[in-house]
Amino acid sequence: MQKRSVVLVLAVLLLSYSPLPLDDSSGDEAMLRYSSDKIEISPDPDSIQGLGEPVIYDGYEDIRANRADSSIGVYTEAGLLPGVEMSSLLAEHRTDLAIAIVDGQVGLWDARQAIMEAADVEIRSTIPPSGFLIQAQPNEFPSIADLKEVIAVHEVPSALLVHPELRLMSGEEEILVEVIGWKDIDLIRQDQPGLGFEDSLLYASQWLSDPWSPEQGRLWGSILIEQIDDITRHPSVAYIAPMPVLVMHNDQARNHMGIN
Repeated sequence: MQKRSVVLVLAVLLLSYSPLPLDDSSGDEAMLRYSSDKIEISPDPDSIQGLGEPVIYDGYEDIRANRADSSIGVYTEAGLLPGVEMSSLLAEHRTDLAIAIVDGQVGLWDARQAIMEAADVEIRSTIPPSGFLIQAQPNEFPSIADLKEVIAVHEVPSALLVHPELRLMSGEEEILVEVIGWKDIDLIRQDQPGLGFEDSLLYASQWLSDPWSPEQGRLWGSILIEQIDDITRHPSVAYIAPMPVLVMHNDQARNHMGIN
């Protein structure tokens, strides 16, 4: 009886080490192993994500047309072709500003460097395809016009610095406006334009009722419509527009905070 029990235990142990039977579905497994499905993963438009690293490519600059397409019209070699209506007062030019038309066969960066080296100026904006908005003392502009990279230098009417809604306004009423100054090399707005101008947004604020500065380089206040051209003549003023309407709106806030 004892021998039979030992044999039975040995039989059970041997069964635990026996190989499992092969499955007949090996062919199906091989087929599944080599099959693939494409799954498109799209970013959630309602999620908060980083923009990632920028991609920079080296290449050649195309030949450009000799013009500058501004918000008030097209600047050509001959001058401004107005594309909008403006009051006679806003049509008067700013003595501290000029539009330089760069030769379309010259790279914009090369032209920019030549202009900065030729005179004490600030290039305030690039106006595609071949224009620069330049600020300087009036006696500096002839030096720019003599450069081989520049084919024309034109005057700038004050209307270029005025929001479209304000260009044709008339009357004696007051409106709420935002007045902003120029940006420096770090893209931070400034109260003063530099370049030897004895002016600032503080001086420009004399035309505003109850002026208030929410931050450097920005003024809010009320102004008489007939005085818009007066404040726009200040070298410290880069743009004037109706007071912005600040609205808080986020219909996905609950989802972002996970409180649904």
